[in-house]
Amino acid sequence: MPKLFGFSIEDSESLTPSAVSPVPPNDEDGSDHYMSSGFFGSYVDIEGIYRTEFDLLKRYREMALHPEVDSAIEDIVNEAIVTDMNDAPIKIDLENLNSSDGIKNKIRNEFKYIIDLLDFDRKAHEIYRNWYIDGRIYYHKIIDLKNPHEGIQEMRYIDAMKMRFMRQSKKSDRDRYNVTRASSDNPMDYDNEINRYKNHNKLMIEKYIRGRELTVSVYENKKTTQAVEVTEIFSSRKFFDYKAKYIKGLSKHILPAKLPKKMYKQCLFFAKIVHDELGCKGISRSDFLFDEKNIYFLEINTQPGLTPISLVPEQLSHNNIDFDTLIKKIIESSL
Repeated sequence: MPKLFGFSIEDSESLTPSAVSPVPPNDEDGSDHYMSSGFFGSYVDIEGIYRTEFDLLKRYREMALHPEVDSAIEDIVNEAIVTDMNDAPIKIDLENLNSSDGIKNKIRNEFKYIIDLLDFDRKAHEIYRNWYIDGRIYYHKIIDLKNPHEGIQEMRYIDAMKMRFMRQSKKSDRDRYNVTRASSDNPMDYDNEINRYKNHNKLMIEKYIRGRELTVSVYENKKTTQAVEVTEIFSSRKFFDYKAKYIKGLSKHILPAKLPKKMYKQCLFFAKIVHDELGCKGISRSDFLFDEKNIYFLEINTQPGLTPISLVPEQLSHNNIDFDTLIKKIIESSL
């Protein structure tokens, strides 16, 4: 926390623990950061250079670094934001609103409350400039989850370059069996996920296990099953999902996995047991999670992928078994 003459400059009131936000608080002097760069305007992107808003905002801000553009922006902002010591830079005009004085007073009070949350009287120039440069401005409204009737507790500025647009696919109530992954410390996230299935009769919630992703291949060799190796998977995505599995470069395989010998042997043993107990033929691949204490069996793939970046051919190749030999052994095990 910055200090002036030995004194800290900070907000006197802190939020309650139940007022949560994904936007980190500014712990410097209670003020928000505003980027003074870019230029506001519109154009036709004939060449298709800017594929995302991130690229567009970056270009805007780079252009405002030119002294001439920066000076022009300052002139526009200073024309729009006019204030003095005895007057506010913005007011709400309700003269043409056909409502009672009581309602108008409530609107004025709420308007003043939001202006005070934004500290607009002091930051009007920065806020307006930030909006004018980017052409957009974002705030996260923070409320107390346990006392929502108390209204907005804080308004946190979000850099427009950190915003991402998401598309939500709505499913029919007839889709009875759905799998949703939610991993968050924010209780609102879980409430939102559960509400999506409020019309379902049954809902199963599974504990999220944070651990290392492991996989083991098992194949049949002369009527006997053999566990091959243990591979650890590092994914650049939050979960080892379809894209991480099949798009080259999104995952990294460590073969053999760097595990304690005891755990390595247990993975091989468990994979072979599951393969045999389920009566699998040919090849299979079992997936595990290791949380540095326990090994958790996730699933068995009875028809694992055989693409150039798939795990089974990779493990067999590590043991000097080529792809043709693998196919031959699969055919032999089916006879």
